[in-house]
Amino acid sequence: MEALFAYLGLNPIDLLAGFSGGMVAALLSTPAKPTVWGVFSAVIVGSLTAGYLGPVAPNYFGMKSSAGTSFVIGLAGIPISRALMNAMKRIRWMPGDQTRQGD
Repeated sequence: MEALFAYLGLNPIDLLAGFSGGMVAALLSTPAKPTVWGVFSAVIVGSLTAGYLGPVAPNYFGMKSSAGTSFVIGLAGIPISRALMNAMKRIRWMPGDQTRQGD
Protein backbone atom coordinates (compact mmCIF):
# COMPACT_ATOMS: atom_id res chain seq x y z
CA MET A 1 0.00 0.00 0.00
CA GLU A 2 2.88 2.34 0.78
CA ALA A 3 4.21 1.86 -2.76
CA LEU A 4 0.82 2.87 -4.20
CA PHE A 5 0.77 6.08 -2.16
CA ALA A 6 4.34 6.86 -3.21
CA TYR A 7 3.47 6.19 -6.87
CA LEU A 8 0.49 8.54 -6.64
CA GLY A 9 2.56 11.18 -4.82
CA LEU A 10 0.37 11.06 -1.72
CA ASN A 11 1.27 11.01 1.96
CA PRO A 12 -1.09 8.84 4.06
CA ILE A 13 -0.94 11.36 6.93
CA ASP A 14 -2.13 14.17 4.65
CA LEU A 15 -4.90 11.92 3.32
CA LEU A 16 -6.07 11.02 6.82
CA ALA A 17 -6.00 14.65 7.93
CA GLY A 18 -7.94 15.65 4.79
CA PHE A 19 -10.40 12.81 5.38
CA SER A 20 -10.99 14.11 8.90
CA GLY A 21 -11.38 17.69 7.67
CA GLY A 22 -13.79 16.58 4.96
CA MET A 23 -15.83 14.64 7.50
CA VAL A 24 -16.07 17.68 9.79
CA ALA A 25 -17.03 19.87 6.82
CA ALA A 26 -19.71 17.40 5.76
CA LEU A 27 -21.22 17.21 9.22
CA LEU A 28 -21.14 20.97 9.84
CA SER A 29 -22.25 22.26 6.46
CA THR A 30 -25.11 19.91 5.65
CA PRO A 31 -28.70 20.12 6.85
CA ALA A 32 -29.86 18.33 10.00
CA LYS A 33 -29.96 15.05 8.10
CA PRO A 34 -26.84 14.79 5.88
CA THR A 35 -27.13 12.80 2.67
CA VAL A 36 -24.79 9.93 1.93
CA TRP A 37 -23.65 11.65 -1.27
CA GLY A 38 -22.96 14.93 0.55
CA VAL A 39 -20.81 13.25 3.18
CA PHE A 40 -19.07 11.00 0.64
CA SER A 41 -18.21 13.87 -1.72
CA ALA A 42 -16.94 16.12 1.10
CA VAL A 43 -14.73 13.34 2.46
CA ILE A 44 -13.31 12.33 -0.95
CA VAL A 45 -12.71 15.91 -2.10
CA GLY A 46 -11.25 16.87 1.29
CA SER A 47 -8.93 13.85 1.28
CA LEU A 48 -7.64 14.38 -2.25
CA THR A 49 -7.32 18.15 -1.89
CA ALA A 50 -5.32 17.75 1.32
CA GLY A 51 -3.34 14.87 -0.16
CA TYR A 52 -2.10 16.91 -3.08
CA LEU A 53 -2.17 20.49 -1.74
CA GLY A 54 -1.31 19.73 1.89
CA PRO A 55 2.43 19.34 1.30
CA VAL A 56 2.79 22.43 -0.94
CA ALA A 57 0.10 25.03 -0.14
CA PRO A 58 1.40 25.96 3.33
CA ASN A 59 4.80 26.86 1.82
CA TYR A 60 3.04 29.42 -0.37
CA PHE A 61 1.87 31.18 2.80
CA GLY A 62 5.21 30.86 4.60
CA MET A 63 4.07 27.99 6.83
CA LYS A 64 5.37 24.48 7.32
CA SER A 65 3.34 21.56 6.08
CA SER A 66 1.74 19.55 8.88
CA ALA A 67 -1.25 17.36 9.59
CA GLY A 68 -2.96 20.47 10.96
CA THR A 69 -2.61 22.39 7.71
CA SER A 70 -3.76 19.32 5.77
CA PHE A 71 -6.80 19.10 8.06
CA VAL A 72 -7.70 22.74 7.31
CA ILE A 73 -7.21 22.16 3.58
CA GLY A 74 -9.45 19.08 3.81
CA LEU A 75 -12.02 21.09 5.76
CA ALA A 76 -12.13 23.63 2.92
CA GLY A 77 -11.65 21.05 0.17
CA ILE A 78 -14.87 21.70 -1.76
CA PRO A 79 -14.59 25.53 -1.78
CA ILE A 80 -10.89 25.28 -2.71
CA SER A 81 -11.66 22.89 -5.56
CA ARG A 82 -14.57 25.03 -6.75
CA ALA A 83 -12.35 28.15 -6.76
CA LEU A 84 -9.60 26.33 -8.69
CA MET A 85 -12.11 25.07 -11.27
CA ASN A 86 -13.51 28.60 -11.75
CA ALA A 87 -10.00 30.01 -12.13
CA MET A 88 -9.06 27.35 -14.69
CA LYS A 89 -12.13 28.23 -16.77
CA ARG A 90 -10.81 31.78 -17.10
CA ILE A 91 -7.32 30.86 -18.26
CA ARG A 92 -6.51 31.00 -21.95
CA TRP A 93 -4.59 27.78 -22.30
CA MET A 94 -3.34 28.44 -25.84
CA PRO A 95 -2.59 31.66 -27.74
CA GLY A 96 -5.71 32.79 -29.56
CA ASP A 97 -7.99 30.60 -27.44
CA GLN A 98 -11.47 32.08 -27.73
CA THR A 99 -13.16 29.48 -25.49
CA ARG A 100 -12.41 31.33 -22.27
CA GLN A 101 -15.49 31.56 -20.06
CA GLY A 102 -16.45 34.51 -17.98
CA ASP A 103 -15.73 37.19 -20.61
